Amino acid sequence: MIPRGTLLLALTALPASVWAQTSVPVRALGSPLAKSADAFTNISSVRELSNGKVIVSDLVDKSVHLLDLAAGTSVQVGREGEGPGEYGFPGELLPLPGDTTLLVDRVNRRFLIILPDGKTGGTIPFPQNTFNDPRGIDRTGRIYFQGSMLGGGFTPGQPSPDSLPITRWDRRRNVTDTVTFLKVPSLNVNVSGGGGRGAVMFRMQPFSPEDGWSVGSDGRVGVARVVDYHVEWFSPARQRTAGPANKVTPVRVTEADKEAQRRQMASSPRMMVAVGGGGTSTRAAPAPAGAPSGGEPEYPEFKPPFPGRSTWVTPEGMLWVLRSRAATDPIPLTDVFDQRGNLVSQVKLPQDRRVVGFGNGVVYLAHTDSDDLQWLERYKR
Repeated sequence: MIPRGTLLLALTALPASVWAQTSVPVRALGSPLAKSADAFTNISSVRELSNGKVIVSDLVDKSVHLLDLAAGTSVQVGREGEGPGEYGFPGELLPLPGDTTLLVDRVNRRFLIILPDGKTGGTIPFPQNTFNDPRGIDRTGRIYFQGSMLGGGFTPGQPSPDSLPITRWDRRRNVTDTVTFLKVPSLNVNVSGGGGRGAVMFRMQPFSPEDGWSVGSDGRVGVARVVDYHVEWFSPARQRTAGPANKVTPVRVTEADKEAQRRQMASSPRMMVAVGGGGTSTRAAPAPAGAPSGGEPEYPEFKPPFPGRSTWVTPEGMLWVLRSRAATDPIPLTDVFDQRGNLVSQVKLPQDRRVVGFGNGVVYLAHTDSDDLQWLERYKR
């Protein structure tokens, strides 16, 4: 376990001898089994229901839809807002038993219940006095969060912490415990305002190394450690199983990578934290006029082994990790680890696709076309 506040070694400080030499089978996905009839702007999450329909959230359009890929139909779920059946910033779709789903709504700091027929139910507020970021759920309904700087005594103008916890909230008993700690990316923090009021904008430094993680329905947490690229599993009782380190060929950051990063940052919504005036609130941007921009970020010489937020536990309990690749390489590659942390295979994704969810024997990919529209596709795994 990584102690809180421990500064992890830089990737360049690791001797070549720590990497395990591994040769595993590589396979490519076939043709898609189904494709959405309508396009999205930015698919953030997918939840497959037992009847084969899927719920899809779109971060930029701020919309949620129930899709029947076989029939080619789409029905909107709820709407943007702050009232009943509404959401401000639709994020992850967390599966509950019986095809009920929790939609993460970070702006309104709550979970919106989506019923099996696509209608909305009530809401569940985030745990009180926490800014931790909800990322997953197990079949018992315990919700898993990644720690936040705002919950760790962060002071603007001071260095951001280099490790944060994975916490687990048992909402029935209202008890929270810590699973493990993660290396988190370096952040560029900009503060505006004064006189007791202001805004704080957080922006992750591009290609900053960070641990990745995900949780399975059985409550097992898989963590990909970025420093020597190995996988650890934590059981529901927090017993740790660690696999070997894996060989990584460093991928250099090029001007093409920097330009792609600039385009992404220009089009992505930002999370702004307003401080003062009776409390602290979080909302989605675009940033208002006069808000801190942060200027051009600093770029490292090499990318980490895998990008941030690119780790998934499949329904069968395997861990998929997306590998970093050169800007000129159009084919995404994922590593697949077993429940002991061993690298057992690799999967090549079709060009211009990314993983957005899993289902019964299938994986869901978002395909970005030449117009920057995204289409949901279902593939057999």
